[in-house]
Amino acid sequence: MRELTLAAPDPVWPQVFRETAARLSRLCAPVPAAIEHIGSTAVPGLVAKPIVDILVGVRPEDHDAVAQRLTDGGYLSFGTAGVEGRTFLRDGGRTVHIHLTEHGGEYWHKRLEFRDRLRRDPAVRAEYAALKERLAAEHPHDTDRYTGAKAPFILSILDGNRTTGGTHD
Repeated sequence: MRELTLAAPDPVWPQVFRETAARLSRLCAPVPAAIEHIGSTAVPGLVAKPIVDILVGVRPEDHDAVAQRLTDGGYLSFGTAGVEGRTFLRDGGRTVHIHLTEHGGEYWHKRLEFRDRLRRDPAVRAEYAALKERLAAEHPHDTDRYTGAKAPFILSILDGNRTTGGTHD
């Protein structure tokens, strides 16, 4: 297994997103696609695995065609990878992850809602960073357990049950 490492915020992440988004837009054309930077690399000041996550939203009827275009464009597809509502793809260097989903669907909205909460709430962002660092130390070779252990925190944000400082309503 690969070692799970968190990196300090890197100013190159937004640039990688912009360059990759432009490439993805070309690959999707002429199908309209909304492209957003998600995940921890999309949150200024947050530690992250050095992988840029990109959300690509399309109409349901365009999903399969766009997935094929991205695969033809060199991205590796892993199907749903166990997450309903999206197709997961990545680049060969494992530095970009693509989450292809229905624009405006539940998966789309939840990813953006969590990103935006972290961007606007420094206390929640700091709490999440501390959790990520603790979990990375506990699960240095198991990204599935690391990701799974973050789920209760993420759900508490999405459900509106967490305010700053780790307290609950």
